[in-house]
Amino acid sequence: MRNDQTLSPATGQLLHSFPEVSNLEAQTAFTTAHARYTTDWRLRPVSERALIISKAARIMRPQSYQLATLITPEMGKLISEAHSEVELSASILEYAWECDPDATDRGLAIEPWNFPYYRLAKVTGL
Repeated sequence: MRNDQTLSPATGQLLHSFPEVSNLEAQTAFTTAHARYTTDWRLRPVSERALIISKAARIMRPQSYQLATLITPEMGKLISEAHSEVELSASILEYAWECDPDATDRGLAIEPWNFPYYRLAKVTGL
């Protein structure tokens, strides 16, 4: 099995190397996630799910510098842009769950990964 690599788009420097995931490992991850969804998350009231999602925003804000530092080399962003993305993502998580008490309970998104926190927050918040 080959290794996948994360390269800095700004410098081309190797940032991480990790084993490629096999089809079986990917299927196991999907099966586990679906089981968790059907036996836990789906059974929680929307109000409880909203609290969990908004808690994620409250966790992100005090760690915004550390989170921004994680994506700066991988995305080739300025630290200020990465920090703004973290703040925007936290705001989206808070706003979306405050505004939509009847939020949908499932979805699948295949997203570009050039704004990782924002894309995750957008999909989670919608």
